[in-house]
Amino acid sequence: MIPKVYHASGWFNPEQKRMMDEIYHVLKGIHDTGVIDLFAPFYDGIVLDPKNDPDWKSKMKEVWDLDISKLSDADLVVASTQDHDVGTIFECGFASAEGIPILCYNSNPESKKGTKDGNN
Repeated sequence: MIPKVYHASGWFNPEQKRMMDEIYHVLKGIHDTGVIDLFAPFYDGIVLDPKNDPDWKSKMKEVWDLDISKLSDADLVVASTQDHDVGTIFECGFASAEGIPILCYNSNPESKKGTKDGNN
């Protein structure tokens, strides 16, 4: 049996998109060898575009159903925790509740700016 991997990630700013792409390309390379089955919502799912699709709200349930179905069926979630994307945090919480292991990755940990002593 080939394990099913769900790639959870935000893509809503340049840093999130860069991180998502980094992780995806590694997972896709593994997928292409036949070792894993991969689902990445940005690449394999439905991406809504509120600015250019006036009908985007009517598609939200379809996106939800597809993502939850793939997430429920996953054997592992690989998540980019860059900038604490709320959708990714939800997906990790859902996976945890379902007993699905989660691997979180962030190559750019918390910034120390904005605090006097660097602690957040």
